[in-house]
Amino acid sequence: MSLEPVLNYYTISLYQEHVDTLTGNYWIEDAIITFYFEYLTHNKIKDDKLLLLNPTMMMFISFITSKEELEEALKERKLTEREIICFPITDTQSLEQIGGSHWSLLVFVKKLNTFYYYDSMYTYNFHSAQNFLNKFKPLLIEKEKLKETKIIQVKTKSQENSYDCGLYLLSFANYIQNHFYSENEKSLNFLSDSKLINKEINENSVIELRSNILNLITSLAKEKKTY
Repeated sequence: MSLEPVLNYYTISLYQEHVDTLTGNYWIEDAIITFYFEYLTHNKIKDDKLLLLNPTMMMFISFITSKEELEEALKERKLTEREIICFPITDTQSLEQIGGSHWSLLVFVKKLNTFYYYDSMYTYNFHSAQNFLNKFKPLLIEKEKLKETKIIQVKTKSQENSYDCGLYLLSFANYIQNHFYSENEKSLNFLSDSKLINKEINENSVIELRSNILNLITSLAKEKKTY
């Protein structure tokens, strides 16, 4: 690990080793995912209705077993006051490695009492998502509504390589926030509109996102601002 970070951005410090994973056909580092979630949170999300829980926080709470401790750890996130919450899901079983071998996205929509599952490898992480649901549903949903909670597996394009799952995760999160805050959206149909999702998120868009994030980090680093 290089001694000096390339960029300190809110809760994350990016080092050159992290940034280098954006420069070729590589799995992006977990730090890049956290950075982009922070970027969306501070620059695109307009209010407290939508919450992105970053991978670092997700890993921390995933290994908490007590409901009371979970509530305390997430108290400042005000989960019950949110309309939509995005949870990055990974298959890791270790605190030493946040990202595991695959990323997917689970989205809770309070109004619909429904979870939406997005995965660029079909149902690869669905078991992990179900384990998460069993643990966290009581924190999000009123007791009398728990049995009515649904989970929808949204059909998305599959990644065409072994290394872009993190970028698909970021693409799904960006898609959610973009359409949620769009003035043209009159409903929440975009959440399960596979035709629209696959039009906006595909191999070409993911390649473009990789480049855009690299350029964004480079630009922010040059500004030398304190965040």
